[in-house]
Amino acid sequence: MTAQKKALLLFGTPRQLRKLAEECAELAAAALRLSEGDTKERRDHFFEEAADVEIVLDQMKIQYGEIDFAAWRARKLARLEGIVGAQSGASAIGDEIGQAEACIRAEKKGRKEKRVRPADAPATPVPVAEGAITIAEAEKRSGVSRSKLNSALDRGVIPYAIRPGKGRGLRMVLLSDVEAYRALQDKKHDRARTK
Repeated sequence: MTAQKKALLLFGTPRQLRKLAEECAELAAAALRLSEGDTKERRDHFFEEAADVEIVLDQMKIQYGEIDFAAWRARKLARLEGIVGAQSGASAIGDEIGQAEACIRAEKKGRKEKRVRPADAPATPVPVAEGAITIAEAEKRSGVSRSKLNSALDRGVIPYAIRPGKGRGLRMVLLSDVEAYRALQDKKHDRARTK
């Protein structure tokens, strides 16, 4: 039995989830310090906290299933590929961070500023996966309404690519991603009904 499995059995899942939150916060703080200046001490602290997060994440993979983690990782990597493939370098990510920072500054000053989501940006050719379908087709095949699909796309819950076309172009998704989203929504509704 691994140390991770022993820790999970000894401390229990709720406690280890709180531990994960604590370790993530410490990693975030270490990352911010490292971003302010790269020193050996700061880098070592960053790697130490990253290792702590990985250890507790390994426990969560044991508890909730390695396959679920791998599926979400693949989705997130595909989304990242779409972002960096759409724009050169990390400018897409930098643009989103800049927009978020502008919103935070505006809110502190007491006014609302609309954040431009990737869906509002002009269409840029992005590699579209084989078998990708339009939102309208996904709605027909999955039974998930177009408004819910668009909302999930805007929030980054479902990864998508843009096929060049008129205006902003067409957002393309994989039916398997839409069906996974629908299954998660069904689970949430089932849990709400049983409470």
